Amino acid sequence: MGGVLALHALWSPGRGVCLWAEDPERPVRTASRARRGARPHPFAVPAERLAAVWGTGGAATAGVAVLALPSDPDAPRDSDDLEREEPRDNASGPGAAVLADWSVPVLELPPGAAPPVAPAGTRASPSVAALRAVDALATDLIVRGRVLPAPDEAGDGDGHGLVWHPVLQGPDLVAADTLAAALPPVCRCERVPGEDPPTAAAVVEAALAAAVDAHARARITGTEELASAPDWAHALGAEPVLGGTSPPATLLAGLRRWAVVGAPHAGPARASFRLDEVVVDHLGHAVEDPEPLFRLTFALQSAQDPSLTVDAGTVWRDSTALRRWLDDPADLLLGELGRAARVYPEIGDALRTPRPTGMDLDLAGAHHFLAHVAADLDRAGFGVLLPAGWRGGPARLGLVGAGQAEGPEGVVTTSARLRRDDLVDFSWRLAVDGEALSDDEMDALVRAKAPLVRLRGRWVAVDPDRLRDGLAFLAERRDHPSVGDVLHLAVTHPDDVPAPLPVEELRLDGALGDLLAGGSSLEPLDDPPGVHATLRPYQRRGLSWLAFLARLGLGGVLADDMGLGKTLQVLALESHERGADAPGPTLLVCPTSVVSTWRREAERFVPDLRVAVHHGAGRTDPAGAAADADLVVTSYGTLVRDSEALAGVAWHRVVLDEAQMVKNNRSRGAKAVRRLDAEHRLALTGTPVENRLAELWSIMDAVNPGMLGTASAFRERYAVPVERHGRTDVAEDLRRRTRPFLLRRLKTDPTVVDDLPDKIETIERCGLTGEQASLYRVVVDQMLDTIDDVKPGIERRGRVLAAMTKLKQVCNHPALLLHDGSPIGRRSGKIARLEEILAEVLAAGDRALLFTQFAAFGDMLAPHLAARFDTEVAWLHGGVSRKARDGMVQRFQSGEGPSLFLLSLRAGGTGITLTAAQHVVHLDRWWNPAVEDQATDRAYRIGQKRTVGVRKLVTAGTLEERIDDLVAGKRALADLAVRDGEDWLADLSTDDLARVLSLDTEPDEPDDDLGEEDDDGA
Repeated sequence: MGGVLALHALWSPGRGVCLWAEDPERPVRTASRARRGARPHPFAVPAERLAAVWGTGGAATAGVAVLALPSDPDAPRDSDDLEREEPRDNASGPGAAVLADWSVPVLELPPGAAPPVAPAGTRASPSVAALRAVDALATDLIVRGRVLPAPDEAGDGDGHGLVWHPVLQGPDLVAADTLAAALPPVCRCERVPGEDPPTAAAVVEAALAAAVDAHARARITGTEELASAPDWAHALGAEPVLGGTSPPATLLAGLRRWAVVGAPHAGPARASFRLDEVVVDHLGHAVEDPEPLFRLTFALQSAQDPSLTVDAGTVWRDSTALRRWLDDPADLLLGELGRAARVYPEIGDALRTPRPTGMDLDLAGAHHFLAHVAADLDRAGFGVLLPAGWRGGPARLGLVGAGQAEGPEGVVTTSARLRRDDLVDFSWRLAVDGEALSDDEMDALVRAKAPLVRLRGRWVAVDPDRLRDGLAFLAERRDHPSVGDVLHLAVTHPDDVPAPLPVEELRLDGALGDLLAGGSSLEPLDDPPGVHATLRPYQRRGLSWLAFLARLGLGGVLADDMGLGKTLQVLALESHERGADAPGPTLLVCPTSVVSTWRREAERFVPDLRVAVHHGAGRTDPAGAAADADLVVTSYGTLVRDSEALAGVAWHRVVLDEAQMVKNNRSRGAKAVRRLDAEHRLALTGTPVENRLAELWSIMDAVNPGMLGTASAFRERYAVPVERHGRTDVAEDLRRRTRPFLLRRLKTDPTVVDDLPDKIETIERCGLTGEQASLYRVVVDQMLDTIDDVKPGIERRGRVLAAMTKLKQVCNHPALLLHDGSPIGRRSGKIARLEEILAEVLAAGDRALLFTQFAAFGDMLAPHLAARFDTEVAWLHGGVSRKARDGMVQRFQSGEGPSLFLLSLRAGGTGITLTAAQHVVHLDRWWNPAVEDQATDRAYRIGQKRTVGVRKLVTAGTLEERIDDLVAGKRALADLAVRDGEDWLADLSTDDLARVLSLDTEPDEPDDDLGEEDDDGA
């Protein structure tokens, strides 16, 4: 099949939905006039070819229709959905088009069928979407029960068939009118001899009726209910014709009366019903403590102006005065009340009186009317007025807890005295629609004789079973739980609380309230005397928060931004706790690259703290090290290797530095951490969420096991709604539950750090050389060829991700992909731009950090830049020893070392301070804002006195540019959840991958010149 077919759908009064299509490659041919003056459409697709393309199989029937289409003198004009490489000379010319008849091959779909989804290589016109929307409305009506069986008045023969008829009221009428107003003309362009063209409203009405009848029959045909139903009911299934076992006339008359209830009201007035509370004794006097009664008042209401209502008493007394508005008001009211009695049979009792004006209801009757009848009357077209404040349906019952920590008599409990086992003055209360009830209001619920009670000026309905369960729960609760019990309850998901009703809110005052609010008003601690530094105000608040959690035995995550001094805050906590009653040793686990940093920082800030390093080939038994130390520092790798020995020591505290190292709860490091025996646990990380919310769960579970439930429950409750559907309400709920145990401050907040210089970020777009562009296309073509026949799964994802790694290597330099050891030369637009940037940096006497994710690229680039600028280039990667790493950092910071520091993103992106640099260049992208910011913060942190310029190199026209745009768009949710920047690409279809990965433009001319210079001997 050549070209792109333009697909159309129309409604044929005799055949239902029909499909036809235009082909841009079908040539114009001279056609003789057919009968009725219709010529063959020269661009129409044959019905048999259309059936094959659209995949309708044997469900469709080939036919011919005569269509009135906008035309030029020799041919019909192309529709807006048809695109030709060479437009026809007479197509859409300056002259006005006229409607002409054309004979068109069509596919006739089964009755009530919706146009199928257009396959690849075709373009569906708005007419297809319009008739699919009609079909969707029909399905929705059936699901909501807005259909009724009715006689087939338009059927053939004796008319003794049955159909399912749509019942349109209120919003459904508006929806049908909207579909009619937007219906494209092609949907009703068929010429039928002797008939006028149908209106848009008529087409929608007919198509909707056919779709409702067809879908309803399909749903009940073959069901057990239909098999046991009377013979006549089978006419509503597969066979629409009635059998002879039921008198057709009697049955059809009954169906017509039934259909009146659901028919749209078309008269000048309708019956309306108003429910009011009436409180009187039998003499009509007001009483002090009455039994609530309700009065349902009957009235006539104008169909055009609902504000115009005449009560039934006026209708009976002054019927003649209303005749200028209604022909026979009294007769109309009686007829309307009789129609309403089919919906609400209790009205029948009132109709036994000569001139009914209303009826009295007790509490049970009022509840039945409010909960079940009012909505049915409204759907049937009657007016309904309900008491003010009625919200419809049962009220939401829940629980609200409130309390505060107790202290000795006459002493106010403060955060400094609060302990985990202290008792809390705590009580539960019932809540209705989220509002806690007083004792009197709860008593009113208990005394209620019906599930309808008046609370706070409005009537509410309650589920008696749930009310009984809730009251039983309150009776069993003890009044004085511990602080630990209450805090555990505060962060537990409602589905996990062992209570019959959901927990709507937990209100805690004092120090407990401070903790749940994030610790903003906790009692601040003074700088510990053993700390040889002056803590900043925010660091003092962080110390107070850490000490408060420690007293409660609760784990926490200190998630301060990079460079805000998490190390100092933890060392200050250790110093604060050391004294006459000093606790046991603390185990600090960190990446290998910062083991020596922790030792040096402890010696600098807390010299009295005894520090032991459990790392390296000569390490001793950890129990021995712990016996003579306050702080034992080890690495994650050592923790895994010495897991048994470290788990055998009773630690006072375990601190996880760079806790993103345990973000995978199935990793060996995460499992080793969970085996440690510790009274208190802390996690330190500047990026609690790098790629997905499961990482936050893993870190929180490492410090407070079980707090956020199981991993699978967390994924269902939080990860999927936030990451996949962008649910900000769910994200806010997660923040509320983790706030007491996660402290996050940003250095860009002036209330935290007011003396940090600016950070200027720039995207540097670089071109491709001709060699790079050629290699890029080869990699894309090879990937598309190899995945075309591979089913979605691990193998396909692996191939796609491997190809994307190759594309990023190409964007860096051809030799990085080829591994041929060839010289760098001038073969990369990205390196050419890097050299320009570094020339400016060095000329100004500044220093720069260069980050790459490819160690092989660093091996190539370090000697190239050293020769290019005749300067030393430091190169830090995973193979550099700890001692050499420390030496590099010290030399760079002192100003005596090289001005250019090249770092592997994994080896140098965390745990080191490099504030001597004023410039940061990301040579290639990790596509994760958190990881890139973490690397940038080696220079942009406390101690930096100059503005930091951050440049991110992106190759224009490639996947780098496209993914950069996507990463920029999801920074709003980066605090909570971002998906892996590349994994999502692996799930795209082959066509979508081709569009995302293909080059947008040809390589720039200057970069071609670079390649030519290299060929000449560069």
